[in-house]
Amino acid sequence: MSKVALEEIVFDTWVRRPYSSPQRCGEDIEKVIQEYRTERYPVAKAAYDSSLLFTRNLGKNLLAVFFRGLRKRLPGWLWKRIVFKMCSNRAQVSFLPLIEDNAPVKPSYQRSLHRTLAIHKELAETPIVLLTGNIASVTV
Repeated sequence: MSKVALEEIVFDTWVRRPYSSPQRCGEDIEKVIQEYRTERYPVAKAAYDSSLLFTRNLGKNLLAVFFRGLRKRLPGWLWKRIVFKMCSNRAQVSFLPLIEDNAPVKPSYQRSLHRTLAIHKELAETPIVLLTGNIASVTV
């Protein structure tokens, strides 16, 4: 029998590592990573906080009993708002095929997803020119 412990931690640290690539490329990579962190960190933190709130319901102590009693007495509109907030934190990546979303709660807006989808669409509409045949060498 094995024991598995789930650890819920949101790391606040951000390490700047030197890149072996040229300086300009390293700056671009650092900029993209920082933009992604700026976009995703608040969403991940909110999802973590809502998950932490619901894990308090699982205990057998007095605080858990209090939270379960409070949850039962919440008005319906407030409960729906909490669930909406909790369920809208669904990230989608653009390098995989998009999933069909049939959930009643739509995911929150992801700026990076829509930016990269626009780039993919632009690249798909750009005509590709293929050169075929023999290219004769020119001597001067």
